[in-house]
Amino acid sequence: MAASLAGPLGGLRRLGWVALLVATGAACSSEEATVAAGPVAVAKPSFGQRCTPTVGCEAPLQCVDSEYAPHPWCSASCDAAQLKDYCTAEQVGSATAAGHQGLCVQMPSGFAGPQQPLCLPICSNLSTCQSLDGQWESCAQPSYKGLTFIKDLPTKVCQAPSAHGQIKVDPVTCDWAAKATDPSYGDASSLCKAVCSGFLKACQIWPKAKSIDCCGWACFQYVTPGGVVSTARLNEEIKCYIKAFTSFAQTPQVCTAYTEQCPALPSALHSPP
Repeated sequence: MAASLAGPLGGLRRLGWVALLVATGAACSSEEATVAAGPVAVAKPSFGQRCTPTVGCEAPLQCVDSEYAPHPWCSASCDAAQLKDYCTAEQVGSATAAGHQGLCVQMPSGFAGPQQPLCLPICSNLSTCQSLDGQWESCAQPSYKGLTFIKDLPTKVCQAPSAHGQIKVDPVTCDWAAKATDPSYGDASSLCKAVCSGFLKACQIWPKAKSIDCCGWACFQYVTPGGVVSTARLNEEIKCYIKAFTSFAQTPQVCTAYTEQCPALPSALHSPP
């Protein structure tokens, strides 16, 4: 073996073995470091941001599923003694450091959600709310179903009025159809099912990654803002899309006729959050 490694070629062979050993050792060290480090922790949503019950929120926040917003969001309970006052940094977590604060509010009777006082995100304008989450629709004095219930404070909070009064639906399965049974909804349910299973599905306008049940729920929320049927949205928009689709069936204009016949499609029906 010693003779085979002698001379210039033997020196190159020795260098090659050394390089291989170094590379192998480095790879093992890297692998060991990766194993030792373990999985990287994923940051959980903070105060005012959207959440899922399975993942939750950063401590000590709770993932609140209520009719205050279309989707669950991170909030915290507060004490009755704090009503109409700021929530503490301990209650809302890291949001305070980021410049976001909460107002301790008792939601009115009939509210489908937490019955104890709740921290709502304070805002100065809609942009403040949108920086937290895109589901917030307005920045205004605390209100519910169109009625302002705290009028003696100038403080405004992030809100999603279209969700107030809505039935509560699982955001993943979108099990809305069996719950939308109130006679006051009229044919809103059947029309939303029709526009989704027909026009929006056939013309590939509704995202394939989302179920048709979730399409129906998005439509139903759109035509029943605040839990009340909007006859204008139902008659002038949803019915119009269905009519344009069926009237131009078997023609090249079947998926485009609505652009000339009807109002523009609401984002809820083609770009859901």
